[in-house]
Amino acid sequence: MRTKKHPQPQLAIRMQLKPRPIFVDLCTCSKNLYNRATFEVRQEFFRTGKWLQYTALYHRLKHEPVYLTLKHISDSYLPQQVLRQIEQVWRGFFNALKAWKKDPTKFQTRPRTPNYKPKNGMHILSFPRPRVRIRNNQILFARNLMARGFPAFPVGSLPLTAETCVGARLVPFYDRFVVELIYEVQAQAFPSSDLPSRAMGIDLGLTNLVTTSDGLLVKGGVVKTINQWYNKQLAHYRSRASTCNHQLITHRILRLHRLRTNKLRAFFHQTTRRLITYCLTHNIETLVIGYNVGWKQHCNLGKRTNQAFVQLPLLQLVQMLEYKAKLVGMTVVRVNEAYTSQMCSKCGYIDKKNRKSRGSFYCL
Repeated sequence: MRTKKHPQPQLAIRMQLKPRPIFVDLCTCSKNLYNRATFEVRQEFFRTGKWLQYTALYHRLKHEPVYLTLKHISDSYLPQQVLRQIEQVWRGFFNALKAWKKDPTKFQTRPRTPNYKPKNGMHILSFPRPRVRIRNNQILFARNLMARGFPAFPVGSLPLTAETCVGARLVPFYDRFVVELIYEVQAQAFPSSDLPSRAMGIDLGLTNLVTTSDGLLVKGGVVKTINQWYNKQLAHYRSRASTCNHQLITHRILRLHRLRTNKLRAFFHQTTRRLITYCLTHNIETLVIGYNVGWKQHCNLGKRTNQAFVQLPLLQLVQMLEYKAKLVGMTVVRVNEAYTSQMCSKCGYIDKKNRKSRGSFYCL
């Protein structure tokens, strides 16, 4: 009897590179094939109510110019990866549609059919394991790609080996491109200790980005400063762009988006790493994070507070904590923070008349 192999956790090393002709050609051809395949699947879905899976889609498009162009630039692996992405997207759509029919309250609206990429945009490209090799302390890609200008990367101190590297991705990132090297890591067990394991609560906010039950504070001034600088610069560049060339997006605006994203990502990585280190030092095995799904929808906290709160990517911070905690054997629990002081402490009935005295709410 075969035992089911549990997948290992995967991490990615992200390297931001300036645009190269080979990057633009690959991502543009990937977008063209993605849109062509999406058209075929959408038409089949609207006509019959069913969708084309990978095999049927491959046989329809393998002689199309958009497929052959990407195959000519790279090889047969990369266009197949685009078609597999289409299959994953539509499989996710049908799973969401099934969940929506079962319980519509979990969704804001009915799940929509997958749509096309922008006509002048680009799409990510995935490189499977056979097309990413490590030889002579260098990370190499397919020969025809490297002959067209795709770079090789030195391994150096990167935590990559030929056994752990599982692939790569080329991702358009504002005015740059990101090469993501994906590798597997071994999840560790939580360090054993003679002391009893503990739990720590985490509250997320604006003034204090992170407040823990142990009294540890991470001030939110850095994030608020980044967003304030970003909003001022964005307003300035948009006014100049609309006056000079009547455009909403320019190279300066794309660069501004990239800088803000990098600053926030770097600060969140530093914050979460310090929190995990603190937990390991103090034998804290469980993290309880207060997070409400959809708490940014229809919020009415005032003009300035709305701008500061909505632009704060708290979910990204929570996800970083979750994956870093998983790597060291910790447990992360999300808790809904929604409450009202008008709720009865005994039965949960909500009524303004439940207030009997200051801090005491119950119904008779």
